[in-house]
Amino acid sequence: FKADSTIRFTVTGTDEKGCESSNAVTVTVLQPYHEQIALVTLSELNDKHTIIAWQRTQGKRTQKYDVYRESGTTDDFSLLIGSRTFNEPSYVVDSSADMSQRAYRYRLVTSDSVCHNVDSSTIHETIHLISTKALSVKGNDLSWNAYVGIPIIRYRIFKIDQQGVMKQIDSLSAEAALTYTDSK
Repeated sequence: FKADSTIRFTVTGTDEKGCESSNAVTVTVLQPYHEQIALVTLSELNDKHTIIAWQRTQGKRTQKYDVYRESGTTDDFSLLIGSRTFNEPSYVVDSSADMSQRAYRYRLVTSDSVCHNVDSSTIHETIHLISTKALSVKGNDLSWNAYVGIPIIRYRIFKIDQQGVMKQIDSLSAEAALTYTDSK
């Protein structure tokens, strides 16, 4: 027998006089918990480091988390970025990713403590922002790819003023073109 979720077995025994007795047992195959990445973001301390974070869910027999980054081949998540046991902090730092060069895709793999089965999260892809001098006006043209992995409803655009204070200058619907010209 091979089961991948829950299966019920019934055994009936018959004696030499034709008397029957039955008993049933339900077998539940334990599966690892389908944990998800919460977000992928730049480190505030070092803009060359990418932080991949998730929420731990208690009581799901999770033993270990592995974070993988996509290699140079589409959907090949063979590059292990880091591992954490359940009791360790629920993030890893990718110190080899440079988001100023390109976007990166990550996957969280959860292993359970009973059978060492694994389950994979939804893929998360970082934003790669490109800024160029605007040709038509004095300012900058911004363009970026969509963040993948969680529903995004809007992108907020911030600018650091001459006093070093970051202020939101606009926001765009996630359904809008992923471009913006800052002409101020």
